[in-house]
Amino acid sequence: MKRVIRFTAEWCGPCKSYAPIFDEVAKELTDVEFLVIDVDSDTTGAAAEYQVRSIPLTVIIDESDVTKHVGLLSKEELKKLIKNQ
Repeated sequence: MKRVIRFTAEWCGPCKSYAPIFDEVAKELTDVEFLVIDVDSDTTGAAAEYQVRSIPLTVIIDESDVTKHVGLLSKEELKKLIKNQ
């Protein structure tokens, strides 16, 4: 199963704009696991593991393949990125 992680922070304006798009795609693609991680309160170490340097960051994981995208994505762009990964 593919996993999509959105790295975000409360103070990040673009992250707030991206959140509803990410959430809408998560509701539509029920065969994909969607996670949101706040970089300021990340206790899992995921931000370090995926070397988060800029946010919003979308990470798509499919088995051993990892795709990263920094910045906002439209609904269509996010869906395309998930399906093509």
